[in-house]
Amino acid sequence: MTYNTNKRNSFFLKIYLFISYTLILFLFTLASLGQSIDDGKDISSYARFRLKPLTKEDKPLKDLKSVIQIVADHVAILDQHIVPLLNLSQIRSLKKKLPVAIYVTDAGHQGQFLLDSIDRTSPDNTGTVIRTASNKCYKRVFSGGVDVGWFAKGDGITDDKHALQAAIDFAASLGTYIYDTGSARYRITGSILLRKKLSGVALNGVIVPTGNSYTAVITEAASRFKIFQIEISGDNNTVNGLLLNNPQISRFQTIRVHNLNGFGLKLVKVWDCIFENISVELCGNASNYAFSVEDGGDTSNMVSILRLQVEQSLENAIYISPKTLSSSFNNVHSERQRVTKEGLDTWFFGGASCSYNNIRIHALETKLYARKAIRCHIDGTGSSVNDIRVEGKVSVVAESSSGGDLRLNGVLFPMFKRINSGRVYVNNGEISLIEGNTNTLYISNVKSDTINVGFSPDDNNALNYSGGTIGLLTSSDPTSRIRVINSFIYRGSFVQGATFLNNTVFTIGSTKANYRRVYLNNSTLVGNLATDNGHFEFINGSKIQGNLLIGPSRSVVFDISSYVTGNITNMGPPESSLYAGGFSIGQRIWNPKPTTTDNVEYWTCVEAGRDGKAGKWIAH
Repeated sequence: MTYNTNKRNSFFLKIYLFISYTLILFLFTLASLGQSIDDGKDISSYARFRLKPLTKEDKPLKDLKSVIQIVADHVAILDQHIVPLLNLSQIRSLKKKLPVAIYVTDAGHQGQFLLDSIDRTSPDNTGTVIRTASNKCYKRVFSGGVDVGWFAKGDGITDDKHALQAAIDFAASLGTYIYDTGSARYRITGSILLRKKLSGVALNGVIVPTGNSYTAVITEAASRFKIFQIEISGDNNTVNGLLLNNPQISRFQTIRVHNLNGFGLKLVKVWDCIFENISVELCGNASNYAFSVEDGGDTSNMVSILRLQVEQSLENAIYISPKTLSSSFNNVHSERQRVTKEGLDTWFFGGASCSYNNIRIHALETKLYARKAIRCHIDGTGSSVNDIRVEGKVSVVAESSSGGDLRLNGVLFPMFKRINSGRVYVNNGEISLIEGNTNTLYISNVKSDTINVGFSPDDNNALNYSGGTIGLLTSSDPTSRIRVINSFIYRGSFVQGATFLNNTVFTIGSTKANYRRVYLNNSTLVGNLATDNGHFEFINGSKIQGNLLIGPSRSVVFDISSYVTGNITNMGPPESSLYAGGFSIGQRIWNPKPTTTDNVEYWTCVEAGRDGKAGKWIAH
């Protein structure tokens, strides 16, 4: 029998093909494990070494020698896909026979890089671009954000300023964000600039500014961030923290600035931004607020802060510009403020159509700090402050200097006063001391220990107080006026200008009311009253639970329903209208207690009294 050599060759050929393709597949898989291309974008040099599958057009497989040559050719190509492990120094020393791909082994810089033989201009930045001794370029393979650990050491000793800036600049060039994965401390000696095209900051580590006289982190104008997490911590050195310059339509997750003798966080011309969690501690000085929202010559608007903590500031804590529009500030916690100077607005809450919710303000009281009262200044137009608690020697000043109404709801103040105009409404709570200009001030359902009524321009702009209690009522200005409704006054005196009582009980003790105007409507005076000169009116069931001694002006008016429980002395028609403003024809004055000697029930005015004259009265 003759042996068929063609069949024999075909059999061995099939075996060699099977082994060859298996080997090729194994090597290709091994090489592919070390390759990753960002979003499908091939680097040019990588593309040239990509394997081709075998096709019918390849070299004919006539014999074993041909098969072996094909396998050798593909193995030679695959050899360039086996990724060597090199450190940065080794890569930078390469001159010839450059591998297509490398893996960097240096701590913090680990990752795959591919050769780009065309790029001859990109500088070596350690993080994403490495140049060899032959000026060839390796570029990092990655997707998503840029890890600042590729650039910076983060050991708290090395100056990472330029490394951080390089990471930021590279990320901004791609329109992506920076991040880190550890708890590094990035020491810097100058300002870091967050570029406009940077999409976000997500740092777990801490930026540590050293030295003096600069701002640690600044954003370019009109930046937009999808994510923002940063922490800056100093050593009470004269450095500012974070300056956000005209951020727009952004969301900030966490910002913490700590221990800097300058501003901690300054927001300038902020538009349509949300801040989830802000913490500024041990920052601020006599020239800089620890935290501020400023208008930058324009406005800040539609700012939403969900939580704001500003603690242990020196002198100046929080400033919100009056040109802040339609914004909300929630869960504001500012305690243990260190204030040595009097007259500062340590807190200034401004804005138009803004809301402040759940506020706590506190100043330290020690031998060094807060020896005299400091100020929390609220100036809002169409704004509201809800649930605000102020502790320590802090005086709350409220006004609406640009017009409109300011409303304070749910208050706890040690001191409260007005220094300007505008309508201010205070509802519900407790205020230890109310003083100062009280015009167009409306207080309801508030317990007050002391009210010292100040300037009021006329009766229509008196201090309005309703539904509360007053421990002590006094006044400090000849023009002072107060209108009290549905309330109790436990002691004090009638204010110097005019006192209006409506459904109110005033315990006066034994009071001599010199040159006062007092009007009672369904109200009660508890105690003995001596009117001296002045004017009193009692209507709608008003009464004196005590004695009444009428002074020489006798300008005391009772209606038929009002009375005195004790004795009345010198009751009669008026002798003067000096404080009454005048009497009109037909006006009646009823006698609360007619006696058997005069038996007069009332007097009627038949000639008007003006310019201090009482006019003429007829007894009935």
